[in-house]
Order: sequence, then C-alpha cells, then structure tokens
Amino acid sequence: MQVTLIKASADSEFKKYKASMGGPPQNIFSVAATTPENIQVELIDETVGMKVKYNTKSEIIGIFMSTPDAIRAYEIADKFRKKGKVVVLGGLHPTFLPDESLLHADAIIRGEAEGCWEQIIKDVENNVLQKQYKQDEPFDLSKLNPYPTNIVNMSWYGNIWSVVVGRGCNHGCRYCVVNPFFKSCRFRPIEHVIAEIKQCGAKLIELHADNLIANRDYAISLFKAMEPLNIQWMGEATIMIAEDDELLDWAVRSGLKYMLIGIETPSKEALESVGKGFIDVDNVKKYVKKLQSKGIQLDASFLFGFDAHKKNIFQRTLDYAKEVGVDECHGVIMTPFPGTPLYRQMKKKGRINTEDWSKYDCTHAVFDPIGMTPKELEDGTWWFDVEFHKWQKKNKKVPKPPVIPPPSPNRSTNSSQSSDSLGSVRSMAFTNPSDFKWRTFLALGLIATSLFMNWNWIWSVFFLYWAILDIKSGYTFSVEPISRNENPILYWLIIILWLGLAIYSIYDVVINLYVDWFYLNL
Repeated sequence: MQVTLIKASADSEFKKYKASMGGPPQNIFSVAATTPENIQVELIDETVGMKVKYNTKSEIIGIFMSTPDAIRAYEIADKFRKKGKVVVLGGLHPTFLPDESLLHADAIIRGEAEGCWEQIIKDVENNVLQKQYKQDEPFDLSKLNPYPTNIVNMSWYGNIWSVVVGRGCNHGCRYCVVNPFFKSCRFRPIEHVIAEIKQCGAKLIELHADNLIANRDYAISLFKAMEPLNIQWMGEATIMIAEDDELLDWAVRSGLKYMLIGIETPSKEALESVGKGFIDVDNVKKYVKKLQSKGIQLDASFLFGFDAHKKNIFQRTLDYAKEVGVDECHGVIMTPFPGTPLYRQMKKKGRINTEDWSKYDCTHAVFDPIGMTPKELEDGTWWFDVEFHKWQKKNKKVPKPPVIPPPSPNRSTNSSQSSDSLGSVRSMAFTNPSDFKWRTFLALGLIATSLFMNWNWIWSVFFLYWAILDIKSGYTFSVEPISRNENPILYWLIIILWLGLAIYSIYDVVINLYVDWFYLNL
C-alpha cells in the first residue's frame, strides 16, 4: 500500500510566514514517522512549493491543515474523493470543527495523530474505516519516532531540519491553539532527541517545542547534552530566558543562534487580559540587549486587536519595537482561532464577523475590535509592518546571514529541486550566501544581449514570465507588493499590463520582420 501525506497551504501572508520558519512541518513528518514500514509514503508540503500529484497511485490521502488553510485543504480533498481515494483530514482545524471537516473527508483525526494513523491504515485494509479517530490520552513522547530523512531532501528547507523536543505549553494564553490541541506540556527523553540530531546530519536544527524552557531542569540537561554536537539551533521560548543566567549560558554553549520570542505588545493591560502578564514589559529592552550580546538573533511578533488597544497602539508599538531593538519582527492581528477560549468568548458575544477561513491568516480582522474598526485594525497592522522594515533597512538593522554548513553526506535522499524561501528576513538569516543564483545571471545576460542586439522579443519573454509567476503566487509588484486577495483590481491591472506589454513586444517584432521582408522583396 502507498499513502500520500499533504501539508495543505493556501496562498497568503500566513503561507509566506510559515515557509520562513525553517524546518519541515511537524504534522505530516510525524505521521510519516509513525506509518508502518511496509507502507510506502509520499510527502507533499505545499508551504515550500511542492505540488500536489492528483494522479498518485496512493490509496490513502492524508491532508493536514490549520484554519487559514482549511478551504485549500477541502479543495484538495474533494478532488481526491472524486477520484475514489480514501481521504483523511487531520490537524488543528478538523480537531476543533469535526462536523464541517467530515463534509470533505472519509475520516478525520482529532488531536495528535500517533496511534490513530496506524489504526486508520488497518481499518482501510479491513474495510471498516470509522468517521473519527481520537486518542483518549496525550501521546507518550518516549514512543515518538524520528522524522524520516529518506523521503524529502533537506534542500527544500534550506538544509534546516526539525527535531521534536516537546509538545504543549505551561502557559494558557487565551488566543493560542497549543493547549487546546495538545492538552498537556511534555518532553521527549533527552537521549532520543540527541540520537535524532546525530542521525539527521543537519548542522542547523530547529528544536521544535512550543515553549522550550517550560521545564528548566530538562532544558539545561538537554543543552548540556547538545554541547558536544557542534551544531547551530533555533527555537521558541519566552523572553524571560534572559533572567536565568545558567539556563541562557547553556543554551548559548549548545549552539543557540536564533530565537522566536513573543513580546506581543507594550500594553500591560492587554497582556494580562489574555494570560501573558508574566512578560515584564518594562525590562524587555534589557533582556533583548542581553540576548543579542550572546550572539542570538531575536524574532518577535507584535499582536494587534486586544480590547485594551486604541488607535494609537500602532505608533506606540512601532516606537517600542525600535526602542527594544529586536532583529526582526512581524505585525500580526490577534486572531480568534476555533478551539481557543478567545474564539468561544467572541462567538458568544457576536463579535466574529466572518467564518471565511481563508481570512484567518492573521492579516484580516475577522472579529469586531473595541477600540477601532476592523479596517483600521488591518490598515494599522500593515502600516506597522511596513514602517518597521523601512526603519530596519534605513538603520542597517537587517540580520546578517550566517553560513549554514551542509548536512552530513548520505543523510537525506533525492527529491525535486529545492525551493527558495519566500522573502522573510528570518529565512534569509539562515540562507547560504554561496548559493549560485544562475537564473538571475541568465536574466542579466539576456537583458544585456537584448540591448546590444536590439532584440525586443526578449522583453516579451520577461513580461510573460512575470505575469505567469504573479498569477501562480497571488502577488505582483510594480513599485510595491500587491496581493490578489487584498487589492484584486490593482493586482489584475498590473497582470494585464505585463500581458499587454508582452503582446506589444511580440507585435513589434512581427511588424519589424514583415517590414524587412517587404522591402527585401520589392
């Protein structure tokens, strides 16, 4: 039997952000790891540009998604079901909205997939497939298998690999899906983590845990065990790691280079309202400087849309972000995802203004904020992001990309060619600057040739190429980025311009050839 596991990913800012996050996604790789050895596995991660193969020979199609990708996942699922495939949906969205998901699937997995996926394969073989599969207890991470490295080449992820360290978080932030999904905070045995790091061969590792330092003693022991491995790693933790000198010292000695931290907002009132009052807003600048002095690059998210936020929050947050001096940050709209206490609260109060899941990408105001209109929230978040990156570029604050050593040989096998990251500074921070950009050199050569030889037809090729790329990605660019979802009229005007210029260039070439032929035959 063969199965195909797909990470569905709709074209959106959310997809760009996820693509920039580094290593492979936990959902499809963990499911691949738990698949019985006699089953052939095909992995497709749309986040990094892999294409769904609808002509696959697989009998079972497992599709995993979070809420922003639900509509895309349903589209894939419906196409496969028409072809007679057994379709299983899993991930955050089916866990919290099972009835909706079952309209597009033969079965769904609610919660962690380990234990459920193996049973699904048996039930399909015996023709007794159930509608829903769910574990009664959180999965024992001592039984977790390592990610397979023989299916997808590491180059798809810029030679960054991911190793699961833990699941769940010790905090209960009201907008976060982690605790409703994983139920408890737990970690793998340290010897298992070390063995997988060694086995995968990568020199830059994402230590995958929702809060890496939730268990201080465990974290210190893990970092001590990692020190001899001579790797670089990145992970996710709270800014409060800066308060613990011993913990921080061992993290640095073990290879910590990049950390995702949730500063969230300069508003203490807002933080306390969602269960993040433990962040010491007044000392964040000191913490940031301390971490940066250890050679750690910091990527922070700033959330907008708290009930305590007024219209001045965007300027206030911009000033704060500049002052604390993080290396990179993203403006994000606080989104009430299904399954969270925030979603239930807003649903009960009638503040959810849409359940078009494609808009749950943290760039749309899917609820009615208190201190401003939904449009003001969207525009303000966009303004913050643009202004911060203008300031970052002007003041030369863009992180410098370190070189990633190649993985050890014979650790990951063939796949299609690698996909470039999608423009985030975080992904750029770990891109090997020695990568030869042959397409760019080819384009420059063609432009030089067209100017020297007066070959206008080359421009028609460029205009057509740009139009095709922009149609596929959903984004175009004239003097600034334009999204098909956000500005459809302007987007299509630019696409039509590219196509029109391509046609005009071809027409000009044809006319010139005709004129030359005409005079030669007079």
